[in-house]
Amino acid sequence: MKANGCCTMVGPMNAEMKQRKVATHRRRGKITECAARPEELCDTGEEKTDTDKNMATIFQILKTQRRARLENLILNRRSFAQTVENLFALSFLVKDGRVQINVDEKGTHLISPRNAPAATLISSGQVAYSHFVFKFNFQDWKLMLDTVPVGEELMPDREELRMPHSQA
Repeated sequence: MKANGCCTMVGPMNAEMKQRKVATHRRRGKITECAARPEELCDTGEEKTDTDKNMATIFQILKTQRRARLENLILNRRSFAQTVENLFALSFLVKDGRVQINVDEKGTHLISPRNAPAATLISSGQVAYSHFVFKFNFQDWKLMLDTVPVGEELMPDREELRMPHSQA
């Protein structure tokens, strides 16, 4: 009995031994600090990012207010994106230990400033970084708009970030 089918060949047809390539070793030169990093990181004129500016603004507000409700601190009535950016900046302040979040008996999240731990305590492991996870979507932002009275938002609106309307 003969069966028709497909025949396949596994491996190369030419079974000759290939000659091994000899590895060439290069002598490594000294890597300078600036050459080890991309150009934009070598620039010593440290320019603040938008997140850094937002962090500074939030911390200034908290230094003057001493305590603020989470919703009032991060809400931007005109922009969901800026509210998310405010929450993002707040997360860095919490991570660095410069801000703490407490929940009162009513379930309100209260934000207050605090002194950041010394770098030696962090490096020794006596103090650990803390993080928080926050579910926040467009529907939550809409609810927040109803919760916070108009005019009680603490973060200023960053209008320069908005796209200018094209005039036709």
